[in-house]
Formats: sequence, C-alpha cells, structure tokens
Amino acid sequence: MYHDDRLLQKSNKRSSFIDGFLHIIFPARCPGCDKVHPIGVRGFCESCRNDLREPEGKLCPYCGKPIQEEEDCCRECRKVSHDFIAGEALWLYTGRLQESMARFKQGKRAEYGEVYGELLWQKKKKWIQSIGQAVLVPVPIYKNRLQRRGYNQAELIAAKLSECAGLPMAENLLIRQRDTKPQKELSRQERRENIRGAFVCGKEASHWLYSSQRCAIIVDDIYTTGSTVDACASVLREVGFEKIFFLCVCVGKTM
Repeated sequence: MYHDDRLLQKSNKRSSFIDGFLHIIFPARCPGCDKVHPIGVRGFCESCRNDLREPEGKLCPYCGKPIQEEEDCCRECRKVSHDFIAGEALWLYTGRLQESMARFKQGKRAEYGEVYGELLWQKKKKWIQSIGQAVLVPVPIYKNRLQRRGYNQAELIAAKLSECAGLPMAENLLIRQRDTKPQKELSRQERRENIRGAFVCGKEASHWLYSSQRCAIIVDDIYTTGSTVDACASVLREVGFEKIFFLCVCVGKTM
C-alpha cells in the first residue's frame, strides 16, 4: 500500500508539472477580456460574467430575440418564412461579447470554442434534449478563409457541444462553395443576396439523414438577421431534413 501511495504521489506531481507546462505554452484565457487564468481555471472571469446579458422577457419564438409584449415575433422573422423551426442563443451580442467574437474569429483565439460549446450544453441542455436525436451541423466557412484563419469557429463550438451532448457532428455535411462578403457590413436585404447559393450538401447527406432521423441542429457563433442560418437550413431541407433547429452563442438585436 505504501509503495502504491508513493507511485500515486509521483503521478500527481508529474501531472501537475505537465499542467503547469501546458499552461505556460497554451494559457487558458477568459473569452470576455482575454486575461490569462490561473492554472486550473477556465471560462469567463467574474467581471465578464457580470457583463453578459441573456435574452430576457418575451422572446421571438423563431430566433429567440427579445421582443415587445404586443409582438408575436421579431421584425426579421415577420418578413421571412424560415426553413428552420426555432433556435436559441446564450447571450445578446453586446459589450464584451462583440470583442470576444472578433478575437475568436480574427485573433487566433481558437480555445474560446471549447468554452462556448461547453456553456451551450450547460445552459441549453433541456432544450437540446427535448429535440431528441439530431446531428450537429456547423456553418462552414470558405476554404480560403479557413486557410487564413486556421480553423472554423462554428466547428470548434460544435465539436465541444458534440462531446458534451453525445450528439454526432457532421462537419462536412454542408460545404461553402463560394466566398462571400462579411455579413456585418451589409443591410438585411444585402445579406440575403450575399449568402444566396453559397452552400451545398456534401456526399454524406444520405448517411446523416438516416442516422439522425432527419433532424439537424445548425451551430454558429452569431445570429443577426438569420440570413446565414436560413441559407443553411434551406439546403438541408432540400436534401430531406424535416426538423431543423439552430444554436448560437450570441443573438443580435432586431435591425
């Protein structure tokens, strides 16, 4: 027993040393302010947690944006017939979340993806489980942008969510066949024209239709007008998916 205890102590010391070394090379950072956490700490720091704003009050039944009590749905959803059933997001796209998303996509902060994916599971677990069997479909980015960035931020979120929820992820189900202008620079109508025809389904669509019972959850970082999610949902609907939902980290205000 004594011998076993000494081996366990050595193993714990070795593990602590490895954790410390990895922390120096790959420090865990707060996705909100980007400050480095102490060893063993991850997620949002207390200050940033206090700055996060969840959608509250009456919400749009389609996209989850806050709406007025007298409204049935938000302005965007009133004007468009969606190919998805409904979706949810963790927070409003304001304050530190705007800076966080910019670093996540353009600042080489790939590690944020794990935090966002885990929090989506923690906070949306009941909603995800109510959907039942489904496949997670990250919104793809164009190959040139993927090469420059080094990763697809939506895929990183979906990969962690897949691990937590035990749902399969189909990273190649949707393919972005052409590059598009950044959506944030465009009006509502320009966004829909910009993204039109940008996505196609890959060869493995029939496999996922069978294994997921024709149900898909599109995963992305930000939902604003819904143009991107709608374009993805339309392609999935065309190949035979019958129930389509979405999950995003942030949801923007009504434009």
